[in-house]
Amino acid sequence: MKKILVVAAVIATVVVMAGGAFAAPTVDVQATVQSKCGSPVNGAFSVLNIDPALGADQAFTVSTPATIKCTKNRTTISITAASLYGTTNATPATCDGTLLTGFTMQGASAAEKINYSFKCDASIVGQGFGAVSDVSLGIGASVLNADAASADYNGGGTYNDTVTLTVNY
Repeated sequence: MKKILVVAAVIATVVVMAGGAFAAPTVDVQATVQSKCGSPVNGAFSVLNIDPALGADQAFTVSTPATIKCTKNRTTISITAASLYGTTNATPATCDGTLLTGFTMQGASAAEKINYSFKCDASIVGQGFGAVSDVSLGIGASVLNADAASADYNGGGTYNDTVTLTVNY
């Protein structure tokens, strides 16, 4: 994790009149701004009722966007996503704004699995830490048609997964 320091110099001029002569000493004032991200808001999707006969990809509805606050104008280096149950993502997938495959939801038993695709933004630009400065991580998810068509009915139980997003700045 790299941190970039921004140095701003402010020069204050003090003018003093003494016996008709002017003295103009200067005082240097300097500050640095830390590169930070924090205060994340976890995202959530509404439960998707998969229709195996639909014949199309089926998208989850975002009920709570995943957001984060970062230092103003700080661009992230990368954002990665890792599925708790993913089968093809032994290492986190790098977000690029498109649907990434290899994520898996798990049912009640080890045999009950449904593959899905997940999306998140490749990079964000910080808006600071003010009241309305949350930046969306652009999450999305879909069960592709082939996975929906072969989804295992598990008595009406739910399938779950947890995706961990890592913001590198």
